[in-house]
Amino acid sequence: MRYTIRGISVGSALRLGITLGWIVVLGPALGLAGIAVLLLNRLNQALSQITPFSFNLLGQELARIDVLDLLKLQYAAHTVGQAAAHAQATFLGLAGLLLLTGTLLMVIGALVFALAYNLIGQLGWGLRVELRSNLTD
Repeated sequence: MRYTIRGISVGSALRLGITLGWIVVLGPALGLAGIAVLLLNRLNQALSQITPFSFNLLGQELARIDVLDLLKLQYAAHTVGQAAAHAQATFLGLAGLLLLTGTLLMVIGALVFALAYNLIGQLGWGLRVELRSNLTD
């Protein structure tokens, strides 16, 4: 028997996208979140080593230069420091955000595929499947 698949249910594609989406995205999301936390820690270490320096002459301070203030990076340095101080929460937040984003993209991909296949299937160009029974009476 030969059958032609003329359409894919949008609800079925949605369920498949949600179910497979988070499974496929979980590993990369955890890996990227871990790398991001490590990079935040390194960046925090680098920013914390930047200290203001001053020019002194005979015990009198002539000028004081704060590089972070000069480059308007104090707020960024504070934010990076807070994220690095709460590394576990940062990791979980980033992993969750990446997981949700990746799953959403998988769902959108599955829906677009189903809708495109349905258009093609209505033209008669759907997949042809041949079914045979191996059971003998």
